[in-house]
Amino acid sequence: EAPHRAARPIAIRIPAAGVNALVETKGIVDGELVAPSGPWVIAWYEQTARPGETGNVVMSGHVDYWDVGPAVFASLGRLEIGAEIDVIDTQGTELRQMQRHQRRWCGRQSG
Repeated sequence: EAPHRAARPIAIRIPAAGVNALVETKGIVDGELVAPSGPWVIAWYEQTARPGETGNVVMSGHVDYWDVGPAVFASLGRLEIGAEIDVIDTQGTELRQMQRHQRRWCGRQSG
């Protein structure tokens, strides 16, 4: 019998960064995150934890976007420790997290 999983995320709000966006489900293919489908949507990766589960919930969004300019995560860099992050799941449950640490990563890293 498969273990019960928490509901999938469908939206996220980060007031301090001006984020209020839909969340789409994407995968990790050949070790790489599949990019979100557009400048204003955030991707959640189905191989990672769902909000409310133990483990890391991995989401990504564009900071800027070709032919658009600043995108959904353009202001994410101004977040401070303690910023509120609200994730809404398919059941309508709102889960509030507080930013505990910050790590910046840009683009593809060569190895």
